[in-house]
Amino acid sequence: MKVSVALATYNGAGYLQDQLDSFVRQDRQPDELIASDDASTDGTVALLEAFARSAPFAVHLHRNPANVGFIRNFDTALSLCTGDVIFLSDQDDVWFSEKIATALAALEEAPDALLFVNDAELVGEDLTPLGLTTFGQVRARGWSEKAFTQGSCFAMRRELLDWVLPLTDDYPFHDMWIADLAHDLGAVLISERPLQLFRRHGANASPIGMDGPAGRTGRVLALRDSVVEDIRPVLAREATKTRIRIERLNAVANGGDGPAGGGLAGGRADAAGGSTYPGGVRERSRRRQAVAAVGGLEVALSAIEARLAVLSAKRPGRTVAALRMLARGDYAQFSGVRSALLDMVRR
Repeated sequence: MKVSVALATYNGAGYLQDQLDSFVRQDRQPDELIASDDASTDGTVALLEAFARSAPFAVHLHRNPANVGFIRNFDTALSLCTGDVIFLSDQDDVWFSEKIATALAALEEAPDALLFVNDAELVGEDLTPLGLTTFGQVRARGWSEKAFTQGSCFAMRRELLDWVLPLTDDYPFHDMWIADLAHDLGAVLISERPLQLFRRHGANASPIGMDGPAGRTGRVLALRDSVVEDIRPVLAREATKTRIRIERLNAVANGGDGPAGGGLAGGRADAAGGSTYPGGVRERSRRRQAVAAVGGLEVALSAIEARLAVLSAKRPGRTVAALRMLARGDYAQFSGVRSALLDMVRR
């Protein structure tokens, strides 16, 4: 399998060399590095140009004439990749030497998986270990593995890339969009094995923090905040995100050309004129998964819209509306009875 690394950079000269060096140290080196720079004003581009001259694999550098933000920058890097498996990379991490080889082996053993996700060890700005992992931080907050959306830990098949592009600006993070679509298709392969260092510093774009598990005081404060918080804007954003996923997954289910010009029907032609994922059983299975995912998302969207209506109602009508929603089972899309009770007493 041809391997591409999509690297998005912006004023990362202070950390970038460590990551570039870790690409060279890979047991299985990438076939190409696609670096898209978002109009850096420091020495980032000079580092990339010097690396391109000495790297043992192809390095292609794209420079945005003006700053477009990290989502558009990653969109450019991903769209220029030609590999069968594409690894996303931040500019400030350090990959363990076995990262690429481990991901490829896992994907070989799981042909239906579209997205491989590995854990990472959190370190400080100077790479000092913090004794934490990214998965550990997600679980400490009581979230499921589906909440882990750190793109620098992703390796995706071309098949998925053809459907996530173009990246949408209606998601706050590009990797959240990629992970949601892959989870919708039931095609995520989770590895508990840390395969890189995840550097934490003041300029991180990622929201992952470094807190310990929430205690009783934290839970009490969270409950208090739940009563006073107006969650309608959050629900409205979730409704928008759900509609976008339904639209993309409908395209997969219908088997036409994908948004990026690929499509499951014909696959992606390689240099020899063949196809990296021809039709047949696999294609029909993916379409069935997409149809099932759309059905589930439509149920979720209906529940979100119903909850928005409940929260927009005035008391005592809101209590009645919440009870009706609970009786229909729509609160099962949230936290069940707890969500219903909170909605009845929210200010």
